[in-house]
Amino acid sequence: MNRRNFVASMLAAAAIITQPLAADTTRITESLMLEYVDWITDNSEFEYSGEALPEITFRTTVELQQMQYGAERWEELAATGLDLPEIVALFDRHENRILFNTGIDFSDWSNDHVIVHELVHYLQMTNQTPSNCSLDLEPAAYALQIEWQDQFDHPGERPDQFRLVMLNVGCSAL
Repeated sequence: MNRRNFVASMLAAAAIITQPLAADTTRITESLMLEYVDWITDNSEFEYSGEALPEITFRTTVELQQMQYGAERWEELAATGLDLPEIVALFDRHENRILFNTGIDFSDWSNDHVIVHELVHYLQMTNQTPSNCSLDLEPAAYALQIEWQDQFDHPGERPDQFRLVMLNVGCSAL
């Protein structure tokens, strides 16, 4: 799928998304996001100059899958009977928002690596990181996520090596 088709499918999917579900975001405060943004900028080439932080919203697994794959492609994939991978979160660079899966429990620290990962995507946007496709941005986000997890001995799930390798060749395979 080329970039134009991907963007078109994202816009089409956004039109069918329902209103955000109520979820507990009490831990995801502006100060927490700024703390993580500061850590990311201290440990990368990214800069932060006070741009508006992303809006936080929650969506179901199906809604996130529809946004990721496009509604039409999602229907085709779902019709095969295969289980599509669960999507934990997406950064929507067109709306400057992070969409978290409603199944994530942010009442404790164990899922904060997801916040860090998505804030890397936010900083990629604000720093105008060039990319040919959305997969271009994942290796850097995972690298900083893992570095953060290592530094703070964070228990959150880490991507497996196969996934990281596939992300590095993902755009060239499209």
